[in-house]
Amino acid sequence: MEALRQFAEDWENHIGNGAAVRTPTYGVLAHGVRTSSMNMDRFTEIRDDLLQDNRAFIPRADIKYVDWLNQLASKKTASLEVVELSRAEDANKLIDEGLIWQGQVFQCERYDRQCRLRQCFKCCAYGHKGTQCKATIICGYCAQEHAIRDCPSKSDTTTPRKCAACHGEHEAWHGGCPTRILEKAKIKAAYSQ
Repeated sequence: MEALRQFAEDWENHIGNGAAVRTPTYGVLAHGVRTSSMNMDRFTEIRDDLLQDNRAFIPRADIKYVDWLNQLASKKTASLEVVELSRAEDANKLIDEGLIWQGQVFQCERYDRQCRLRQCFKCCAYGHKGTQCKATIICGYCAQEHAIRDCPSKSDTTTPRKCAACHGEHEAWHGGCPTRILEKAKIKAAYSQ
């Protein structure tokens, strides 16, 4: 399999237009990185600086992706940073030793994109985001056909709630929702593999 990836340029265009070999990445999540220290629009610069700072631990590393875990990072002082590498041993080294950035060491843990709880705030289903959703808009407060932000009972705590995911008497994102609990169990099982 590695040989096929290594020589992908030689054969992938013979399969068909747009054919491309997917190279697996191995992600780590670095905790507490100062958001002011990185401009995520400058990937090449950040990648090169990260590789330089961590050269002693991961001399042959190839960083494929760097970004904040979520879009709210820019509003925080520090946040979680995702770093994806091309080799598992480099990711493991960062998990064991930490990620060095601008003279500081940040603790890391394993990160897998598939192991994230994703709930759509358009239809309230799990497994995708609102930007990808083609379903009918369903409110997470009352399970009616309107956007969450437009719910007339949103601020009225005496109005009964109805979950759009399981139809129980709670909001769609409630921690006790059986559908949410099942989704979290699936993620936990995938993470332990």
